[in-house]
Amino acid sequence: MRRNSSFSKKRYLMVGLFILVIAGISIGYAALQTTLTINGTTKIKKTTFQVCFENARQLNTEDEHSIDPTATQGDSGIAINANDCTKASWSVTLNQPGDFYEFSIDVHNTGTLNAKLGNVAATQVTDFAAPSEGEPKPSDYIGYSITPVAPQTSLPAVNDLLNAGNKYTLKFKVWFKTDIDPEDLPRNPQTLNFDYALTYNQV
Repeated sequence: MRRNSSFSKKRYLMVGLFILVIAGISIGYAALQTTLTINGTTKIKKTTFQVCFENARQLNTEDEHSIDPTATQGDSGIAINANDCTKASWSVTLNQPGDFYEFSIDVHNTGTLNAKLGNVAATQVTDFAAPSEGEPKPSDYIGYSITPVAPQTSLPAVNDLLNAGNKYTLKFKVWFKTDIDPEDLPRNPQTLNFDYALTYNQV
């Protein structure tokens, strides 16, 4: 009888120890467990891509041969489109040899992103053929130029960068030549359209 009682006590003791071992393992595992957490915030600033014309102005207004387009009915001086700063236009009438019109305009990267020039398209006087038989070629009596303004030393070229906030100035001039022969004068009124387009892309 004592043997059975002793055996039962040992069995309970072993079961109790086993429970304590399991509990100890569980507690040890829980004590070694931990969690690492990183919380991050990313802010995006406002970004814009915009290259505009600005500060258009007539030059050499004191010269007697400088034409004031606003004084001629139907003509207008250089003006930037009020609704789209990427467009500008001008019109002028040259009445006699020596007359000219000259203006400058800024090209300004007003955005926050850098820009790269992708294409340049410019009309030259030599692009115009004689309008009709017997008429001289426009290049015989009209001069036209686009030139950089200091500190720029050259005209913008493909792949040139225009960084955010930077700008440069261009000067345009059209003139009625004086060193021409009478037979090279136009016999009828002529209209010549000069286009200049700069296509900028985001870098």
